[in-house]
Amino acid sequence: MSPSLPAPSPLRRDNLDMLRGLAALLVCLFHFTGSGFLPDGTGTRILAHGYLGFDVFFVISGFVIPLALHRAGYGVGDYGIFIRRRIFRLFPAYLVSGLLVLTLWYASSLHPAFRGSRPHLTLVQGLGNLTLTADLLHTPWINPVYWTLAIELQYYLLIGLVFPWLVSAQRGRRYAAMALWLLAPCLGPLPATVWTYAALFGMGVYTFMRVNRLITMRECAGLLVAAAVVHGMQSDWLSSGAGLVAALAILLLPAIKARLLLFLGTISYSLYLIHVPFGGKLINLAQRLPDNPALRLMLLLLATVTAIMAAWVFYLLIERPFHEFSRSARFVRPRKTE
Repeated sequence: MSPSLPAPSPLRRDNLDMLRGLAALLVCLFHFTGSGFLPDGTGTRILAHGYLGFDVFFVISGFVIPLALHRAGYGVGDYGIFIRRRIFRLFPAYLVSGLLVLTLWYASSLHPAFRGSRPHLTLVQGLGNLTLTADLLHTPWINPVYWTLAIELQYYLLIGLVFPWLVSAQRGRRYAAMALWLLAPCLGPLPATVWTYAALFGMGVYTFMRVNRLITMRECAGLLVAAAVVHGMQSDWLSSGAGLVAALAILLLPAIKARLLLFLGTISYSLYLIHVPFGGKLINLAQRLPDNPALRLMLLLLATVTAIMAAWVFYLLIERPFHEFSRSARFVRPRKTE
C-alpha cells in the first residue's frame, strides 16, 4: 500500500512527448551522419552527440514507468501482469522491425551502389537478437538501437520489484530503494546490464518521487546531482548532463506545445525502431554520389523525412494496435470474500 499523500502536481504530458520526439530525432541524425556522410563542421560535430538521445530515453522511462505503476495501484502481486504487459508493448513492434531490417538489408545489398555485406546470421546472433541478449552473448545486433531495448527490459524487471519500496509508508524502505540507483553503478563494471545506467534511470525515478510528493524539492535536487556525479564518474559526463537536463525539463518546464515534436513523440518508438533500415539505407546508397555538401544535406533531409513517414505508417499498422491491446491487462487484485 502506498502512503496517503497530497495530490501530485499535474503532469505535463505534452512535455514528455516532446522530449521523446527530440530524443528520437537526435538518435536518427546521429546514425545518419555518424559514417562521415556530411563534411566536418560545427553542425556535424553537434550531431555527433546525438547519442545523448539514448540517455534522455532512459530518464523518461525512469519517470514514466513508476508513474504508471503508482496510478494503477500496483503491488508486488501484480508483477507478472506488469511484465507481460511491458513485453507485449515492446516485443511485437520490435520483432516486426527486425524482419524489416533483414528484408531491407537483403534487398539493398542487391543494388550495385550498396556498401556492405549481405545479411548472414549465425544461430547465436539470431537467438541473441530474438531474445534481446545479443550483448550478453557477445554477438552483434542487426539494428544498432536494439541494445537499449535490452537495457529497458532489464529495467522493467527491476522496477517491478523495487517500486513497492519506493512508495512505502516506511521511510527506511524508501531511502533504501532510492539508494539502489546510486549504488548499483558503483558495484563494479557490469556492461550490457541496467546497472551501468541505473543512475540515469534513477534521475527519472527521483523526478517521479518529487512529482508525487514522496520527497522534498531539496531531497530531489540532492539526489539528481548525486546521480549525475555517479553516472559521470562511472560512464560519461556528457551523458550525465543530458540526463540531468531531461529530468529538470520534466520537473520544471511549464507546459509547451510544439506540433512537430509532439508528432515525433507519438511515433517515437516506431521511429526509433525503423529509422536505420529506411533512412539509413538511403544514406548508405547515397555514399557513392558526388561529395557535394549541399547535395548531401538534401539527402540527409530526404532520409529523415523518409524515416519519419515510414515510422508513421509503422505506428498506425503495428505499434498502436498492440499498444492498445496491451492496455487491456489491468492491475486488479481479487477481492476477499467475507
